[in-house]
Amino acid sequence: MRMIILYLSIIMLSVSCGVIWGIQYNKNTIFPFRLVQSIKSYFGLKPGFTDRGIAAKAQIYASFNRKANTVMIGDSLTDIADWSDIFPGASVVNRGIGGDTANGILSRMDGVLSVGAKKAFIMVGINDLLKGVSPSDILEDYSKIVKILIEHGHQVYIQSTLFCNGTLLSVACTRNLNKISVLNTGLEQLAKQHGLTYINLNSDLSLDGQLNELYTYDGLHLNAFGYEVWKNKIEQYIN
Repeated sequence: MRMIILYLSIIMLSVSCGVIWGIQYNKNTIFPFRLVQSIKSYFGLKPGFTDRGIAAKAQIYASFNRKANTVMIGDSLTDIADWSDIFPGASVVNRGIGGDTANGILSRMDGVLSVGAKKAFIMVGINDLLKGVSPSDILEDYSKIVKILIEHGHQVYIQSTLFCNGTLLSVACTRNLNKISVLNTGLEQLAKQHGLTYINLNSDLSLDGQLNELYTYDGLHLNAFGYEVWKNKIEQYIN
């Protein structure tokens, strides 16, 4: 009888510990959450950001081309936000796709141009860097995107590629921070070359050369506080 009670106590204790560990893991506060996130980021394993998923969403954008005065172009950082909620008084359409790259955007310009927007805000580059694409190659594709938008009558706003946070993303971020700076220097020069507005989002969202932890939930993507900063930075150009 005593042995049965002992076994039951051990089982209950193990289950309780497992439940507590699971709760803390899901709250991102216990090992190995950070390790798992770093590994996923290092190898680009982001749920839903598959080539087929990107292609499918690009097809949706091309098929359902709602008209708007402003178009937001980019990757998951743009895609995640509901820009019509962020700017309820503006006519704005989201053309961001999670996992997309500069070259990817270049290949789906029809779905962007079909919006018929007067203003175009673009931010892209971090996925390119995570995949090993050089800043110079990103800038080459970026320049082509900008030229196409200008040729179709858009007022283009080039937004800085956001820094990531090395504490949360570890090596996946730290090995690219300098490349992000190089890319942004090139983007600012690109804006000057075409007489466009360059919006340095990092000046408000970064701290000590990386994305401020106050504004991110995983070291790469923004939380609500981050999007509030982004909103405040660009609303003078939206309205």
